Amino acid sequence: MRRYQLYLFEEKKLAPHSVLVRMCALRFLYLKVLQRPFRRDDLPLPKTPKHLPVVLSPEEVERLIEGAANLRHRTILMTLYSTGMRCAELAHLRCEDIDKERMVVSIRQGKGRKDREVPLSPIPWDPTTQKGARRLSRTVLGVYWVRRQCPAKAIISR
Repeated sequence: MRRYQLYLFEEKKLAPHSVLVRMCALRFLYLKVLQRPFRRDDLPLPKTPKHLPVVLSPEEVERLIEGAANLRHRTILMTLYSTGMRCAELAHLRCEDIDKERMVVSIRQGKGRKDREVPLSPIPWDPTTQKGARRLSRTVLGVYWVRRQCPAKAIISR
């Protein structure tokens, strides 16, 4: 087992996560398919490196938001940045999820299928004024597209 792991790392030049997936597959093979005893010591799992997230400066954030093509894209970016919600959560956000009196956004069935509330920034924006908008964005792919396109227009390389 260890020689196979060494082969994956040194000759195949695989990342630690790829080796981890193969090791878990071998463990499944031994325990479930072959129904053979399997000791944890036989198969050490590699540690995957953890990276810090990229943090933009206030000037870069301002350039990013100003580089948006239209009001809808600007609203998407401002909401993502000010609330810290995920792209998929924003794609499923509805206007009735925004409580203006309490300045709170309700996120339903977010990561881990949990509901949560996040504070709304006092930045003056009103997504309910968009013509007939039931959602801020129609699809998750649309939110990801906006998030990828605007840094290129604002010339942010991070």
